[in-house]
Amino acid sequence: MNNGKQQIVVLFMALMVTPLVFGQMKSHLINNIWVTRWDTETYSSGDDNFHRFTYPAGDFAGETKNYNNRGRGLWIGVKDFIDYADPNVDSVYYDAFVNQNGVGRSDPGYTRPLSNRKYIRKPLPDILINLKNERHPNDHQLGSIIDGNLIADEMIETIYATRIGIQVTKRSYAFANPNHSNYIIQTYNFRNNGNFDDDTTNTPEQRMQDLKGVYFGFLYNACPSRRIGYYVIRDYTHWAHYYGSESGDSLKIGYVYDGDAMGNRADGYNQGAEWDDLGKPDVERDGATGEFTGSGEFLSYQYIGFGLLHADMAFNNRANDAAQPATVICEAEDLMDDLYWHSDVGKYNFLSCKRKTIGSDLGEYPGPDHLDARESYVTFSIGPYDIPYGEEVNIVLYDAAGGINRKLAKTEGAKWVEGTLEFEGLTGDEAKDALIGTGRDSLFKAAGRAQWAWRNGLDRVPSPPRSPGIDIVPGVGQVTIKWEDVSDEPGLAGYRVYRTKDEYTNLYELVHDTREGSNPLATQYIDHDVELMNSYYYYVSAYSNGSNNTTGLIPGQPLESSPYLNRHMSPVKPGVQTGTSMDSIYVVPNPYHYRGLSFGGEANLRRYEAQDDAWELKDQISFVGLPTRAKIRIFTIHGDKVAEIDHPDPTKSYSIYGSGDEAWFQITESHQLIKSGVYFYLVEGWDANDNFLGIAKGKFVVIR
Repeated sequence: MNNGKQQIVVLFMALMVTPLVFGQMKSHLINNIWVTRWDTETYSSGDDNFHRFTYPAGDFAGETKNYNNRGRGLWIGVKDFIDYADPNVDSVYYDAFVNQNGVGRSDPGYTRPLSNRKYIRKPLPDILINLKNERHPNDHQLGSIIDGNLIADEMIETIYATRIGIQVTKRSYAFANPNHSNYIIQTYNFRNNGNFDDDTTNTPEQRMQDLKGVYFGFLYNACPSRRIGYYVIRDYTHWAHYYGSESGDSLKIGYVYDGDAMGNRADGYNQGAEWDDLGKPDVERDGATGEFTGSGEFLSYQYIGFGLLHADMAFNNRANDAAQPATVICEAEDLMDDLYWHSDVGKYNFLSCKRKTIGSDLGEYPGPDHLDARESYVTFSIGPYDIPYGEEVNIVLYDAAGGINRKLAKTEGAKWVEGTLEFEGLTGDEAKDALIGTGRDSLFKAAGRAQWAWRNGLDRVPSPPRSPGIDIVPGVGQVTIKWEDVSDEPGLAGYRVYRTKDEYTNLYELVHDTREGSNPLATQYIDHDVELMNSYYYYVSAYSNGSNNTTGLIPGQPLESSPYLNRHMSPVKPGVQTGTSMDSIYVVPNPYHYRGLSFGGEANLRRYEAQDDAWELKDQISFVGLPTRAKIRIFTIHGDKVAEIDHPDPTKSYSIYGSGDEAWFQITESHQLIKSGVYFYLVEGWDANDNFLGIAKGKFVVIR
């Protein structure tokens, strides 16, 4: 059996004979954490798209909406460094020099990308919606390399050179196994090869110098549920802690979570001045009556963690150094910003100070401008190392997340608004805070499983069956779901079909299990329990009988495939019966009102099929009572044509042959959203035998 350390040595050896391929952004999209890897780890903290840490996962189109990390970076500090980077100067001596990647620094002169590639263990499923192939705009897996011998379900390999001549090879591993779905492991190999540009064949620019007193500083700027929870209160109330400073601590983990905004804000946004907003419930408080309005769903229940699994004792000693990390700093963003203006000596002193702060204390919140309550940084600094030319050091870290599940966040949040929430003998705010506080336990559980995987070997985490390709066709009063036969997967026991309504990011429910029927390996299900013209979304999982799980955390446990790989974004809408005459055609809703939408409540323009310029609007309107085939033309009150729609349209995944309805998302032929006003339509129709049925005219009203 190979353990994790042996596996990583094999992979680094394989790198020597593998050609380098340049890449950019790659994402882990297989488990409950979606993390993005940029090709050098160099990006500013203001660019949301470059550092996603989406938890809970599942939103392909708005991956940054629920992100939990504003940025991350790697600082490498070295003493007595001679810099040969400037071709106009023979050399420059530094008492201390810090190569800055990532948060707070985006200087391309410090790093050079060499390669960024994604590997997957099993083929990706095809997603076919109404005979049209769907492609997720944020899915960067399409260029992935399939490797059946991979020691995880996904691996992203990022290689780049640094100014000080250390080449960084980072590999991050993600698992589809449900027991290992809340963490991602990252291995770092730091090799002193003297190279700092993208040409690895010439003489090393930094000469063959030995590096002394090297510290590796990993910076994390965490912010649980920033795009959702933060905007409820408009206060930064994130608290950072470190666990692992005491002797006997089995884990070494820094973590960040939401606190209670108890102070007032002059701008009036902070409705939490008079109530406990820990967890950021989705509510507002009526200023006159004091009553809460809203669903109450807890929006910031996440506990986000970053931990250390292994650090070499020295360049010539691969044993784990239990004394690492040497420095742990939990600071607020404002305090870290000051550090960016320090000299290299000041930054090096920060990395090497050997402080180990346990973090902020969640007590009475003194106000939005209090430094301890700003967006938090957790910094691990590991070292010092002396790294002679040609030698290397290895470090292994992990990202993890925990928290109550979203179903509890919704159901218990509603009870909190109603005043009926109880938890462990507590009621009201105390019950809410205690319930959300259990997120720390689930975070530590995920961290413990990351530690188990590393100590026992990543290859001992069994993979569930691969996700089957799906083919979904809406019909009149039904939806037919077909899927790929993956019975070649070891121990396959059956398939499960899951469904949600209105938005593909909503909670899914199990609607069919093939083992409950006569054929446990059936590959089709017809969903008759649907409402006409509603939007539905599905995914299909394959699950084993546990016979392929002999080395896992729970041997013999059945394993189910990832819920994310064949989840689709395009809405599936069951059709209505076709009309028999042109007199049955009408528009719904009519009038359409921006504030009274029938499909979700809030206008939210989102591109969902980038390849054909299709759009989804939650505020769609539909033409109903159409014959088998029709051409719809829409005009302004002045007679200008706004749009022309074919029914059915084979290029649109939501357009159903044989149905009597057709959706329009209020986008003109010039790709503009229509304005308020009265609009006229003209419909030409044909029956199933292509006989012309005549022309229908009508009007509808749009109010914005």
